[in-house]
Amino acid sequence: YDLSLIQKVLFGDSQSAVKVLGEGEMVLYPTVATTQVFLANAADNLNEVSIVDAAGRQVATVSLSAGNAINISGLVPGVYILKAGNANFKFQKR
Repeated sequence: YDLSLIQKVLFGDSQSAVKVLGEGEMVLYPTVATTQVFLANAADNLNEVSIVDAAGRQVATVSLSAGNAINISGLVPGVYILKAGNANFKFQKR
């Protein structure tokens, strides 16, 4: 295996794993959080994301900042979907 293909190593809350990200492949981490989540490998032209609750209601639109940190501290605990371009990511706010 060619280790030079590994662009980023991410560690989640529930288990440690190595994931090789393809060109332009985004990933949201951690999937369980209390204050913020991060969108890794986001396209340069992606300026904002939306957050949808389990009932399908859009609860927030967030502008991406440096480091692609997304503040979720204002959300009530629960399961959410983060919509970023054509990609959807599930996360839990505790």
